[in-house]
Amino acid sequence: MVYVPGLRSLFAATDFGVLKLKLGTTSWTQAGAGLPMGAVFDLRWVPGSQWLFAATHGRGAFRLNVPTPLHKLAVKRKGEGTVKSRPAGIKCGHRCTALFADGTRVTLKAKPKKHWRFFKWRGSCHGKHRTCHVTVTKNKKVKATFRKKHHN
Repeated sequence: MVYVPGLRSLFAATDFGVLKLKLGTTSWTQAGAGLPMGAVFDLRWVPGSQWLFAATHGRGAFRLNVPTPLHKLAVKRKGEGTVKSRPAGIKCGHRCTALFADGTRVTLKAKPKKHWRFFKWRGSCHGKHRTCHVTVTKNKKVKATFRKKHHN
């Protein structure tokens, strides 16, 4: 069994193919077209992806598109520097946003410009390390603050 949070659904590998149960309901339904109607050995879903993989007994592997909701990650910058994301989507100076699938773990990396230093994260990221991680389960905001280096 596999639970896909963005769809609020449970998927089950059965002798009759892949079945789906939406939370709050009591009836299992076929998960979708294109999957085998025979015995399914295993299911895999990668958080942040839109694919559910089904392995059958000797017939191969199949994939089902299970689109998950998209959420906005907004980054604002104060000072001089840039912020980039992995997976790709955010590459900004002052302000930018990107959409990510529900459950995606986004790594943000701050890079100060010459004569500046990274100071801190605020919002959905915290701390003073140049790298932070955000799991996007709803719209989220992050602020990266850079400060000018003081020379004596």
